[in-house]
Amino acid sequence: MSISSAIQSAITGINTNKEQIEVISNNIANVNTEGYVKRSVQQKSQSTLGVGQGVIIEDIRRDVDVFLVERIANQQTALGESEVLAEYYQRIQLLYGQPNQNNSLNNYVDDFFESLNSLSTNPELPSLRTDVVDQGVALTEYISGLADNLYDLQLSADTEFNNVIENINNDIAEI
Repeated sequence: MSISSAIQSAITGINTNKEQIEVISNNIANVNTEGYVKRSVQQKSQSTLGVGQGVIIEDIRRDVDVFLVERIANQQTALGESEVLAEYYQRIQLLYGQPNQNNSLNNYVDDFFESLNSLSTNPELPSLRTDVVDQGVALTEYISGLADNLYDLQLSADTEFNNVIENINNDIAEI
């Protein structure tokens, strides 16, 4: 090996180490930067006819902990699911209404059973019979509308869950 070959080999080593120091410096500078992924330099020796010619940078890789990425994905999925469920539980609560409000399921059921109770004490009065039928119709219409609204919410929730999962999968692909 000639002196010039040895110097050239040493220069490639110095340049490779310089690049590696820059990568390490960036890793240190960005240690608290959200979304930054640690990088590492992959070196490869060069040789010609079995004679060493120095070293080159083969690749600068992002060091990603696969286990950590999987855990993040699982937690993001669980969080997204919880957020969607909380929103839909709140919507369902609005559909059922608050107890003792005029537009609640509880109120319709109470009104129906109160009219039945009144009819049981005076079964001969036509006005009480009509009231029971009216309250029964109101209750069944309310339940029917509630069922339609719940079905619509289910379709909407399924769509939103699919969107959340797609977004998470896209985030994972970026990582």
